[in-house]
Amino acid sequence: MITIERSKHRIAVEGRPSQTALAISLYLLLCALLAACAFDRRFLEPEVIPPQAKKGVFVDPIDHDTSFVLLAGPAWQPTFVDRNNVLVEKPFTIESSVFGTTEGHRLNAWTMRPSRVEPNGTMLLFLHGNGGNITTEYQTVMPLVERGYCVFLFDYSGYGFSTGTASRSTLLSDARAAFAQVLAEKEKGGYHRLLIYGQSLGGHLAVLLAAEVGQQCDGLVSEGAFTSYDDIAVSTSKMGFLARIATKNGPAAKERISQVMAPVLVVHSREDRTIPFAMGEDLFRNAKEPKQFLPISGRHCAAPLLFADTLSARIQRLIR
Repeated sequence: MITIERSKHRIAVEGRPSQTALAISLYLLLCALLAACAFDRRFLEPEVIPPQAKKGVFVDPIDHDTSFVLLAGPAWQPTFVDRNNVLVEKPFTIESSVFGTTEGHRLNAWTMRPSRVEPNGTMLLFLHGNGGNITTEYQTVMPLVERGYCVFLFDYSGYGFSTGTASRSTLLSDARAAFAQVLAEKEKGGYHRLLIYGQSLGGHLAVLLAAEVGQQCDGLVSEGAFTSYDDIAVSTSKMGFLARIATKNGPAAKERISQVMAPVLVVHSREDRTIPFAMGEDLFRNAKEPKQFLPISGRHCAAPLLFADTLSARIQRLIR
């Protein structure tokens, strides 16, 4: 009898810490679930431009001169002027346009064409990162336009002048709609090759899109991209595995890149403090041949600004 009572007592005492541990685990899980929305919001940092905006001020990242951009008309066509309101000639032209998505959103796009060098016959669909908008991101691709590429860049839903609400669920449908626009432009514009180029969040998205469109795409360039949403959540938070639980993952670039039929170029900086260099290595490892890896130095997603000649040469090798 004593043995039984002791046994019961022992079970009861051991049960208390077990229940406490369970309560703590449930509490942490609840915190993780409540944090899920916050984690998802961290992936998107849209900068909205008021529809009535008429003027913007931008600093050229290469020449460091100040440009005043006048935005006019229903498609917000930009015109560059200096401090004295005198027209500034740029080594490219910009044609602003608006196109629709399956969700009914209206997205703003700029088609940038070289004006001082001969076009090289290659069009790039550019998918920018999680922040900024078209009026800031166009500066990133200027060096490529100056080297003969035609670049089509656009704002996701809820960014810049684009309508709708920014969300992860609309990103891929926005990219699909943009690809349809670029494909039509390629067919009527005399371009021989069409590449998808994405940076950071856009680099992850570019992999997903390239895996879908198959041979309609002639090449994929993914710069500074993460392998999956939950991987980057774990990497950038202090919650460890709970960040993985809290993050809605969805399609992952590290899995889809093996389905890309076009040649692949993965670009990543060894000094990238936003997306770990190892993620770029993982993407390259999972990609099928033909593929190239271009490790660079410098800040996150600055290859066109810092290594334009090297990047352009790698792209040309990719499409050959």
